[in-house]
Amino acid sequence: MALRFPRFSQGLAQDPTTRRIWFGIATAHDFESHDDITEERNFESWVRDPLHVRPIAHAIWDPHFGQPAVEAFTRGGALGPVNIAYSGVYQWWYTIGLRTNEDLYTGALFLLFLSVISLLGGWLHLQPKWKPSVSWFKNAESRLNHHLSGLFGVSSLAWTGHLVHVAIPGSRGEYVRWNNFLDLMELSIFFIRDYNPEQNEDNVLARILDHKEAIISQGQPLFRVPYFGSLRS
Repeated sequence: MALRFPRFSQGLAQDPTTRRIWFGIATAHDFESHDDITEERNFESWVRDPLHVRPIAHAIWDPHFGQPAVEAFTRGGALGPVNIAYSGVYQWWYTIGLRTNEDLYTGALFLLFLSVISLLGGWLHLQPKWKPSVSWFKNAESRLNHHLSGLFGVSSLAWTGHLVHVAIPGSRGEYVRWNNFLDLMELSIFFIRDYNPEQNEDNVLARILDHKEAIISQGQPLFRVPYFGSLRS
């Protein structure tokens, strides 16, 4: 006797057709019901014990998989078979300073926020009041300077700031979050009139002052490119 959809729940398969189809599709795409660890898989468990915990890519939902393969790919205590992740994404997350599922959520929400801003910007430029003229589209040099300065300048500075302020301290065991900047950092950098770097060689402020030229030079292209682009236009 052929099994009705969904095969993974014969109780649900006995329900009326509409309920059976909709609930079956929803359950099949519910990541949390697959492996009880939501869409982040077992990232936090892997961070706590990377030598004994295998990173999970996704659960296996294939009716042709076969019972022997199901048993072979099912971990002890797990409800179903899973694929082990070999992409290195867990290691990359760990390298850039992410440690918890909350970090992944925050990063995803931040990228979603940037996407919404981009969509709103595109929609705004389609409105008659804000729609660019034809001459603006023909001026390729200024347009490229305008967009590329934001793309490369802002993204490069943001990524560099993340590596310096989050990833590197994270590799030293320092869990850096916003409270490090709001609560722990002192305001002494704004009062440097009588500051003597030679007496504070290991001080963070001394390192900032020693490398201030490099910091300033890294920020100049971000402002120079849009400025000259506006002059040429």
